[in-house]
Amino acid sequence: MSPSKIDLSGFITLLNGVFPHPLPDDVLETRLIYCGGDSILAATLAARCFRQYGVRVPVSLILSSERLHEVFDYVREHATGAPVAASPQVAKVPGRFAQNAAQRLIYYAHSVDPATTAYNIPLILRTASAIPAPRFQQAVTDAARKFPMLFSRFSQNTAGLWFEPGQPDEIALQAFSSIRAATEHFVQPFDLSSGMLLRAGIVPFNGIETVLLLDFSHIAADGLSVGFFIQALKDHLTGIRTTLEATTFWPHTRDTPPEAEAFWKRRLQDVVVRPQWPADHQQSTSAPLSYAVEYLLIDAVLAARIRQRAAQLDATPFSVLLTAYALLKISFTHEWRSHVGVVVSGRAEAELTDVFGMFVNTVIVPFALDADGQVGAAIQTLATQFLGTLDHQSYPFQVQLHHVQNRNEVPRPTLDALLVYQNIDYQKIDVVGGKFRSFCEAKKMAQFPQVIHVFDLGEQGYEIQWEYCPQRFDADTIGVFTNNLLRILRRLVSSPVSAELRTLVETEVPNTLATPIVVPDFDF
Repeated sequence: MSPSKIDLSGFITLLNGVFPHPLPDDVLETRLIYCGGDSILAATLAARCFRQYGVRVPVSLILSSERLHEVFDYVREHATGAPVAASPQVAKVPGRFAQNAAQRLIYYAHSVDPATTAYNIPLILRTASAIPAPRFQQAVTDAARKFPMLFSRFSQNTAGLWFEPGQPDEIALQAFSSIRAATEHFVQPFDLSSGMLLRAGIVPFNGIETVLLLDFSHIAADGLSVGFFIQALKDHLTGIRTTLEATTFWPHTRDTPPEAEAFWKRRLQDVVVRPQWPADHQQSTSAPLSYAVEYLLIDAVLAARIRQRAAQLDATPFSVLLTAYALLKISFTHEWRSHVGVVVSGRAEAELTDVFGMFVNTVIVPFALDADGQVGAAIQTLATQFLGTLDHQSYPFQVQLHHVQNRNEVPRPTLDALLVYQNIDYQKIDVVGGKFRSFCEAKKMAQFPQVIHVFDLGEQGYEIQWEYCPQRFDADTIGVFTNNLLRILRRLVSSPVSAELRTLVETEVPNTLATPIVVPDFDF
């Protein structure tokens, strides 16, 4: 494609199609993050550039560019081919395909413990009006038929691990008399060989509203995919068709580029195994981990200050939250050189941005801070460290661990906590006036001793769901963790950027519990 054919107006139109809100007239003179952009929107923009111009724009370049005009210039400079057509929407996908790294981890976990629910994705929807069960069942079935991965069969033979997309079938509907009954019985293990990786349930509520339940197997869908499904469900429930650009299928196997392996070897060369979170109990790593959750609400005022501090430092709000988490870990481990496990989409390739499937990965983000260092520099350091992983975020987590464990000569995992930033706001997807949320009250099993989910609720603030394993941590201890995270966050956004980090990290961690939690706008 000739650079002359790539004009500013067309690129601005492309930008407006990426962002969910109107953009300013001078959008090309601003940074992505100043327009409310984040890593997911950056990946979406990269995908659109690839589709329309045939140019692979690194996600890190989009996020780090001082002006979006620099992204436009990059596209103009590298546009040499024709636009790339989106992969076709297909109803049937014959054949057998190798499982990707993320799917293999889940398959192995199920092989060890077929009764595990650690890799379930349960959601709950409270509608603003009554929905008859037959209507909901038909809507769920019609939406599911768009995505053959939900009907795939997973298996193993001497040649490897495989999945076969199956024929779409009707989704059975489970009826419950109460929320309590649904909580106790809805979430169950999936049979990965069954060809049915989605279940649905319904609960009459208040005689007016309806509670709808969904449960996905994580081996077939990740957070972005669930968002695609919810949009399709909305279309069928409301009868209002939107442009759903999700691709129904893509062969999941990908080769690891040599540059990715070289990057991660360099990135992890100084990571060492250190003492981590102090646990109340020692639990065998081979035993199944049960599950509990504590909630924490970061209110709108504190959330606004987080965003202000991020803008002040040309960083993202997630970078501020990541820094607070790192400082929290320092306060309990007393190790200023450590690392953080962060869950990412695993969709570095532009072709995968809008594909239905399971691509989630975990990246190890090392950091080396100094008690004498400054607040602003720490946030920028963590932002840079995380940003550097995005172009290579598909590199398998297990291989990252292998690099660390081989050098440290230890067989045990080096992460006992994960940080998950969720900016897929299902509550903004209005389904007949209702709202979605994660069904954390459901019966689950823990994947890690701690998994900290941070849900971006926009102007409402942030909701934190702190999942933990009761065999390792007492509820009071998790309360201390959450309480001190709030303390550090408040100091991180109120202190001068030149303030020393030691002023934020308490040497004597207060043994006090967090204030009672309020779960925003969702009362059962």
